[in-house]
Parts: sequence; structure tokens; C-alpha cells
Amino acid sequence: MEYSQPASVSATNLRRLALLRTIAVFGQSTTILIVYFVLRTPLPVLPMVMVVTIYGILDVLVWLRLRFHWPITYQEFFGHLVIDIGALSALLYFSGGGTNPFIFLFLIPLMIAATTMPRAYTWAIAALTITCYSLLMLYYVPLLVYRHVSGEFEAHIVAMWLNFAITAVLISWFIVRMSESIRVRDWILAKAREDTLRHERIVALGTMAAGTAHNLGTPLATMDVLVCELQHTYTHDANLQTSLQTLAEQVKCCKKTLACLVPELAGREGKASSIRRLDDFVSELLGDWQLMRSSINLKWNIDGSTPTPTIVEDRALGQALMNLLNNAADTSPAEVEFSAHWNSDELRVEILDRGDGLSAEALRHAGEPFFTTKPRGQGLGIGLLLANATLERYGGSVRITNRDGGGARTEVRLPLARLVLAQGL
Repeated sequence: MEYSQPASVSATNLRRLALLRTIAVFGQSTTILIVYFVLRTPLPVLPMVMVVTIYGILDVLVWLRLRFHWPITYQEFFGHLVIDIGALSALLYFSGGGTNPFIFLFLIPLMIAATTMPRAYTWAIAALTITCYSLLMLYYVPLLVYRHVSGEFEAHIVAMWLNFAITAVLISWFIVRMSESIRVRDWILAKAREDTLRHERIVALGTMAAGTAHNLGTPLATMDVLVCELQHTYTHDANLQTSLQTLAEQVKCCKKTLACLVPELAGREGKASSIRRLDDFVSELLGDWQLMRSSINLKWNIDGSTPTPTIVEDRALGQALMNLLNNAADTSPAEVEFSAHWNSDELRVEILDRGDGLSAEALRHAGEPFFTTKPRGQGLGIGLLLANATLERYGGSVRITNRDGGGARTEVRLPLARLVLAQGL
């Protein structure tokens, strides 16, 4: 079974092959000049120069082809390797054939094929190189090497050493580059699988949330009725009235949350988007949260560049920030600090608490599904996961670090490009 490469990886391979060709053109030209003019070895220079020239022109065409982002198929890449083998065979034919020590350069296209292409293409390249090598042992123009300082044998040995060194360097360079490409591709695939698994879990949580919202409607309506009856029955008890009022407000918040959850799960069908100033959106968010966590002393600061951006309100974004505030309040019930600052490009939110901070293990696993540092039964381990998922959908990020003196800092960075509708009012 064959697997297709990503287009970007194939383009990278072709670019490296073109670079090898460029090196080969200069190397072949230099070798011909040295052998003919320095070693005084008779060579059919004209046909060899013609082969190198045509090979160089094809290399230029490949570089021009790379400027166009067309898909690069295995067939095209295979054709380029065949051209390389053909050019090398022609040069070896005019310079000794199978007796030429550079005959082992046939290994380079074979190595490239084995690294980058499926099995069938690799075997085809292997068959082609073996065939060319075999024919060059029978048909070639003899290479006459005159005896100089160390004789014909010593010159042949030196040429073989040079051939080995060049082949080793080129193969090592190409194989290392290909291995890096493969590792990058594997990392991308692993990241995609991880993201897919996380998204599946979030979808499952969304399904559970829809069922939970449906099941909670009746109990909340019952609680609302009972609270109203108790308020009318015990009008003389001031302390109880205060508690009942708090309970009524909490029930109201729960019902409001469920009422907002239904259109969100339904994809906002038939519902017009709400347009808000960014500072109003953050202020109302903090007001709603303070209503639910009235016992927490919240210090907050909101500022930013003017004019204030106008955004399309996203309840999921508000819920994500509320989850982060709840995490801070659970670890620091006395006081939580909140600051929001924006410029024309980005909203930056900081949530500070004075809890116990996070251990190295907690920092490493924060945001993973169902991981929580809260006591058993007091946390589900999905708040930070959902906040991360929502912010990543808008290109944002969450970063949690420990503060000097104890406590944690939660930093949110959110590009405004996908939220901003127009510039301020």
C-alpha cells in the first residue's frame, strides 16, 4: 500500500535534488578540465561538454519549475532521477565506462529513491542503475591515463578515494535532510492525531452538556418555585430572607446559563449576533462572575487603546474566562486579581491568585482532560481543557506560571482579528 507525501515535503526533496544537480554540474565541469588540461589525459571533450551543458539547462528548468506551487508526483520525481542516471551514464561512457572510478556515483540516485519514494520506484531505479553499469562494462570509450609521478595505478586509487569521499558526503547530506523531513512529518501527524483525539473528547463533552442542560431544567424550576414560596412564607425572618435571596440569585444564574447554552449548542441558528464594546463585554463578564462568587474579593482593572474595539460577543469565550476565574477562586478564596489590557491587535488578560501554586507535575499536565489538582469530588478536570480549546479556536493561548511569594498567574493572549467587528464607538 502506497502513501502519498505532503506536497511541501516533495517540493523540499526536489529542491534538494536540484541543489545536488547544481553541485554535480560544477563538479563535472571541474573534473573534465583537470583531467584534460592538468593530467593531460585524452578525452572526447566536445560530447562531454555538451552532456554537461544540457544537464545544466535541465537543472535551471527545475529551479524555474519550483517557483510554481504545482503538486509534485512520484512519477515526476522518478523522471528527474532517470535524467540524472542518464547524464551520469553518458559522461561515464565517454570516460572509461565501468573502469572509471566514479562509476559508484550510481549509488546516489538509488539512495535518494530508497529514502523518498515507494518500493516500486526504488526497485525500478535499482534495475536501471544495474543495467547502465552492466552496459558500461561492455560499451565505452577507453580512458587512457598517462603515467606521471606515481603511475597509472596510483592515479586510479586516488580517483577511487575521491569518488568515495564525494559519494559519502553527498549521501550523508541528503539522507540527513530526508530524515529531518520525515521526523517533521511524523511530528505533524502525531500532533494532528492528538488534536483529533482532543476534539473528539470535547465533542463528547458537548453532547453530555446538552443532555445535562435538559436534565437540569426541571430541578432548577422546582427550586425556583420553592424559593419563592419560602420567601412569601417567612417574611418575618430577615436572616432567612437574605439567604433565600442569595439562593434565588444563584438559581437565576444557573437558569440564565442554561438558557444561553441551548442556542450555543444549536449553532446560534436563527439568533442574531450580539455586538458589544470590548470593555462592556469584559465588565459584564466580571459582574456575572461576581454574582456567582460573591464571597470572593475581586480586584480588577480594564484598560486599553482607544478607540475601544467593537466585537461580536461570543459566550463560549466568556465561559472560558469564567472557568479560569473559577480555578483561581477555588485555590485563593480570599482574593483574586483580574486585569485586561488590549491594543489594536491583541487582548491580554491576567488572572492572579495567592493559592498554593502549582507543582512541576501539575504545570506539565495542566490542560489535559480530567486532570485536576482539586480534592476528589470537587473538580472534574475539564475547565482548563475547555478554556484552552475555545481560545485556540480564535488563535489564542493560555499560559500558567507560579508567582513569586506563592500563587499562580494565568495569562491569556487573544488576537482580536477574529472578534473585532469595527473600531470603537
